[in-house]
Amino acid sequence: MNKNKNKSVSKLVITTLLILSLIPISGCWSRRELEDLAFILALGIDRQDDDFTLYALIGEPAQGTMAEGEDDELTVIEGTGKTISAAYDNLFEAADRRPFLSHLKIVIFSESLAQEGIKRTIDFMRRDLRIRGNTAMMVGQGDIKAILETQPALGGQPAIAIEEALRFNRERSKLFNTELYELLRDLTEEDRRIVLPIISEEEEKVAIRNAAYFENTTMKGTINNKQVLGLLWLRGEVQHGVFTVNPTRQPGRYITFQLMSTDVKVNPVHQDNGKLVFYIDINQSLVLNDDQSDLSITQMEEEAEIYIRNTVLETVNHAKEEGIDYIGFGMRYRRKYPSRWDEQKWKDQFQQSEVIIRVKTFINIEER
Repeated sequence: MNKNKNKSVSKLVITTLLILSLIPISGCWSRRELEDLAFILALGIDRQDDDFTLYALIGEPAQGTMAEGEDDELTVIEGTGKTISAAYDNLFEAADRRPFLSHLKIVIFSESLAQEGIKRTIDFMRRDLRIRGNTAMMVGQGDIKAILETQPALGGQPAIAIEEALRFNRERSKLFNTELYELLRDLTEEDRRIVLPIISEEEEKVAIRNAAYFENTTMKGTINNKQVLGLLWLRGEVQHGVFTVNPTRQPGRYITFQLMSTDVKVNPVHQDNGKLVFYIDINQSLVLNDDQSDLSITQMEEEAEIYIRNTVLETVNHAKEEGIDYIGFGMRYRRKYPSRWDEQKWKDQFQQSEVIIRVKTFINIEER
């Protein structure tokens, strides 16, 4: 009874957060008021020993906010404390203006914190209604401060560059993007698991690749870019982008396909013998971008189907081997068989289930 009541309260809090995140900040800001604020565009969160450390990237919330001819001033300040709230309060000691969270775009958890657990961090963000629901959530590998201080290759503000890179690469089906409202939603549903993109600093450049998957609020492992693509297919979230195959395994015989429209259905079925089978049907429309082979259109479609099937199967097998259902099978099973759902038994059911993947591709010749 108390468990259901707590879930209801959590869902009410999240619903309130989502509604408030859609309400724009109203009113006009005077220049004096703006000068009194330190806009936090990105927030890095780490924990060492018994202390939390916040790294806040301070800058203008959007290009064009500053007066003409004035340079962007980007600074990373630090605050440390025994709790997230205390660390945030200590940011005031490092800033000569009042830190302001309403323009926050990115939150980066250090990998060590994610592996320890991010529950306390999420509790802070859930209570602070100044943080918008569409704030991007990430796991950072390496030095969090160095990531925030890395200047974009093409100039501009680091937080905005990261935000644009997330959007652009999400459209290219290169990464799995998770925003705050999605993270909070996944935590309240017992059949969902968190997946966050990974960001790092490599040779003075920011790199966003691979993803971290969680059990409740604790990071358990990572998946590579190909497995991320398989995850996007499984969740029906593939947008655009390309993939390349080499059907003959000979040098210089590559085919590059562009992803177009995608239709995915995942159907769990309890067979008469008691076995659980997941039928995955993928219909993928493609455009032929580059063809260095001598294959017919039908043969190329078959090669594309093999690639998609193997990519999805690699992701499914990895999730089953780890025993963590970050691919969303439990969500579909629970909705179809609510009376049979048992969270305590799901790990064994998931690992023992059979998966049948059926792929049909169509190369649109007119788009060539």
